[in-house]
Amino acid sequence: MPEDLNSLFTKNLLNYQKQLSDAIAFYCTVGGFAGVGFYAVMKIMGIMPIFEWMNLLYFSVPVIFNVTLMFISNQILKKKDIKTYVSVYKYIIVTVGCINYIAVSFLVPYRDTWGIIILIFFISSFYLEMGVAIFGALFGTAISVISFYINACPEVLSTSLGDLTTRLQILSFGGVFTVISARMGRNLLYKSCQNEFNVSKSLNDLQLMVSKIKDVSNTLSQSSELITQLASQQQEAAEITAVNTSDILSGAVNTSESVKEATELISQLVQGTKLMKENTISVINNSEELKEIAGKGRNSIDDAVAKIMKIKESATATYASAKELDVKAQKIDKIVACIQGISKQTNLLSLNATIEAARAGEYGKGFAVVAGEIGKLAEQSQRSLDDITKNLKDIFQHENKVDDLVTNVDEGVEIINKSREYYQSIIDALSTTIVSLLNIQDVSEQQLSHTEIINSFIVEVKNAAMMTTQSIEATTASTEEAFASSEELFTSARALNDIAKEINEMILKI
Repeated sequence: MPEDLNSLFTKNLLNYQKQLSDAIAFYCTVGGFAGVGFYAVMKIMGIMPIFEWMNLLYFSVPVIFNVTLMFISNQILKKKDIKTYVSVYKYIIVTVGCINYIAVSFLVPYRDTWGIIILIFFISSFYLEMGVAIFGALFGTAISVISFYINACPEVLSTSLGDLTTRLQILSFGGVFTVISARMGRNLLYKSCQNEFNVSKSLNDLQLMVSKIKDVSNTLSQSSELITQLASQQQEAAEITAVNTSDILSGAVNTSESVKEATELISQLVQGTKLMKENTISVINNSEELKEIAGKGRNSIDDAVAKIMKIKESATATYASAKELDVKAQKIDKIVACIQGISKQTNLLSLNATIEAARAGEYGKGFAVVAGEIGKLAEQSQRSLDDITKNLKDIFQHENKVDDLVTNVDEGVEIINKSREYYQSIIDALSTTIVSLLNIQDVSEQQLSHTEIINSFIVEVKNAAMMTTQSIEATTASTEEAFASSEELFTSARALNDIAKEINEMILKI
């Protein structure tokens, strides 16, 4: 599109004048040779007896000159720019037309040939330029006046003043018409260029608008594709999240149930540990009493060695003490059996706690360590109880010996001394038992403390599991909402894509 209206007008005017010059040059060339041929045919047929062959020869010379001039000028000027070409060539064309008129006026002896000058006026006005129109009008009028006074055939053509006046009137009207026509034609061409400029500007604006609409449409298409992909990815993510959330929720429910079971087991373990602690204290007290009794028995045997005469009385006292020891030993045996049951139950609880800790995964690692320590303590308690049982068996054996001692008082001091040794063994065994029971008591206290810590931890795990379950339920609801939103987003993307396609179709129609 030209930069402004004047540029467009100048461009169109130059193109029009160039095409007009080429057309008139072609017409002059063809017309010149056709005129020569026409007059030759007329002469041969005898229609123009006044026209001599020499006149035809003279007429051919300006025709050939004009054709040569136009050809050479065209070859030279077409190498220049279009403005130079048109500016020079149009005056050459008008000049060639005037030369043709001169040739016709002087060489064709007919009264009306001077009217050909009107064609020069028309050609000048066709260029729509005041300079060319004035040049053609003045040049043509001057040649017409000159040809009137230089009468080539006075015997045929009139030289009266009336003919000159008539000719000048016609030429003046023709000249004025030429100038006015050139001016009006130029104005019409300018208005046409103005309309073309406005249409071109409107088309250019329309093209820019269509281009922008096309860009917007492409952007909408790309955006709709991206939104579609995003919605699809969001939908897939929502589906995966829903599946994973369902699995996690199921696991959280199972974990909550496992924690509940572990809480009950730990509560039972706490109660059992407290009971074991109480029984251990009772056994320690009984063992202390038994130790004290055994010490008295040993003192009695020492007195028996010094007082052999009182062996029977001492033996009787020893027999009574042995019986009492038997009763105490049986009680200890029962206590040991009870403690063994508690120890086995503790071991089982430790094993169950280890299994539940493994189910709890990362949260159960600390619990698993504590459960292992409880199991070790239970095993140590079992070994200590085995030692107590062994010592009780020894006590029963010694009690039998005391019975033999009472029954066989006559065996004397040797048997009493052996009894003394046995009593010392009992004292030592009871001392060991007391130490073991004290260790069991310490272990029980530690086990109770650890169990309470585990119980608190399990309560925290239970609360965390409940919170996790609630969070997962909220996540499930959010996932369902996200899934619904992705469906709406997907639908909107499709609608947006359809709109973009409709816009593209409208653009293609434009």
